[in-house]
Amino acid sequence: MLINNINFKYGSNEIYNNFNIEFQQGKINCIIGESGCGKTTLLNYISEKLYYENKRIAYVFQEDNLIPWKNIYVNLKIVAKKYFEKSILEKHKLKSFVKIKQDQIQIVISNKKHDEKLANNIIRTVQSNFDTQMYITVKFQS
Repeated sequence: MLINNINFKYGSNEIYNNFNIEFQQGKINCIIGESGCGKTTLLNYISEKLYYENKRIAYVFQEDNLIPWKNIYVNLKIVAKKYFEKSILEKHKLKSFVKIKQDQIQIVISNKKHDEKLANNIIRTVQSNFDTQMYITVKFQS
């Protein structure tokens, strides 16, 4: 996978200027650099770009970035909740509250009108992230 012309700034600080990177499919690829050089920025940029292209990417950090007093399930729920809320906001322009409990996902949408077609689209959006069938409910609330 080749990603071309990455350009990124933090204010006036240029992090990447027409940067290109290639990842070998089926291989472990590493990004190594000093603290603060933009490794996480690069991974976030790439994952967001691929998200909009309906592609998936997974990455892990060298350091432990989990909440140490929570188990892995709770840590993943926190990330998934934020991901789904952001996805619903971006795709459907709606604020939402997502609650995840094992194979059940409850979504509360800030909208006065119940819209069955919209609810089904939101369910499809969320379900597309799973290999197994999830129990997803959508509730509209003003």
